[in-house]
Amino acid sequence: MRYQAILWDVDGTMVDSEPIVAASLAAALKELGRPAPDRHLQELAMYGTSRQVMDALNLSDPEAGLQCWNRHWTDMLALSRLFPGVEDALNALRRAGVRLGVVTSRARYELDADPALRPLRSLFSV
Repeated sequence: MRYQAILWDVDGTMVDSEPIVAASLAAALKELGRPAPDRHLQELAMYGTSRQVMDALNLSDPEAGLQCWNRHWTDMLALSRLFPGVEDALNALRRAGVRLGVVTSRARYELDADPALRPLRSLFSV
């Protein structure tokens, strides 16, 4: 069977973002005077939504908490790395005529800001 298109997830599939998510959440919680995240909160941060994390924290101002976390996440984006072999696989698929797309819970500005993804942008049509 020949695939015409393949959709790729970003976090945990193309980008090894777990260290950045964990470190940025820990830094935000420290700034907010909260204890370090436990395993449940770390998993929620990686596999849930930022709103779910804010709900779990039960902050008096969840929007301020989210802004704090986003600031720390953005500051740490320079550490973003692709998993080994991702770029080679994407290039091979494109050479084979497969259309590529991205599906993610990230906002567009978060994709655009990630330095690991910049060299890949031209490979994706959707």
